[in-house]
Amino acid sequence: MLRIRIETQQGQLQMQIKEPAIDLSVRRAEIQLDPENSQLQMRSTEGQLDIDQSQCWYAHGIKTAGQFTEDIARASQQKALAAIAEISSDGERMSHIENKQNMIAQLAKEALDSPQKQLTLRAKPRPKMDYRPGKLAISFTKPSVNARFLPGDVALTLNRGDVRGEVNPRPDVRIWTVESKGSLDIQT
Repeated sequence: MLRIRIETQQGQLQMQIKEPAIDLSVRRAEIQLDPENSQLQMRSTEGQLDIDQSQCWYAHGIKTAGQFTEDIARASQQKALAAIAEISSDGERMSHIENKQNMIAQLAKEALDSPQKQLTLRAKPRPKMDYRPGKLAISFTKPSVNARFLPGDVALTLNRGDVRGEVNPRPDVRIWTVESKGSLDIQT
């Protein structure tokens, strides 16, 4: 009977690997901003307040020389007209003799009687006030921004990898046949 014999010797694969590398060098992009501030300017003129207290002072008896002279003249004229009216009225009453009354005695009696005094309350005038508001001028300058863009940069360096391999020992397969006669093995 014929038999086949196979013998193998396995090989060994040895590999040396150098990894590839990528070096990236990055310069970042920049934005430079140069802002100019806004400006607000306000200018105003002063308001004006005029107060005239001459009527108040006049009501309290504080008068200028011209007002004082006018008041004395007016009062004197009124007293003179009142005296003329009284004298005329008295003369008119005395001319009526037909009434048979003692008119001179009655006029003397009326002159001695004191007239009733009257109290009159009056409000004093307030000062005159005149206000003219000032004016406001506003000027506004809008803000602005000057921008400058500096682009970024990327530098790429590639270091290639390397693979080396060798097989040690070499693989080997041996095949042969063996004939067997009885219990003896014969190799050819």
